[in-house]
Amino acid sequence: RVARAHAPSHHEIAALCRGQPIMVRVRLPDDTRKAIFVDSFTSVGHAVGELRGKVQLGNASGWHLCEHYVKLAHERVLEPKEVVADVIAAWERLEKPAMGLDE
Repeated sequence: RVARAHAPSHHEIAALCRGQPIMVRVRLPDDTRKAIFVDSFTSVGHAVGELRGKVQLGNASGWHLCEHYVKLAHERVLEPKEVVADVIAAWERLEKPAMGLDE
């Protein structure tokens, strides 16, 4: 397991309290969406593999996950070793001022 870069998000904590995995919706190039389920340490590479099985890609070579944060016009390719839950937690930290959750 890799060390986490961020404290868990509220979304992650809620899933853990329910004893369920974290549901992540992924938008595909054809603008459809698929749900994948991750835990606190699921890597992006593993998530791509799960997604590959859901949409029957066969070979995941050349496929990757991107984060797209509309409010900041930010988009980047996620590294295979990044933890999906850390990406979610980073988005939440960006939203804190808007949600009234200043530290």
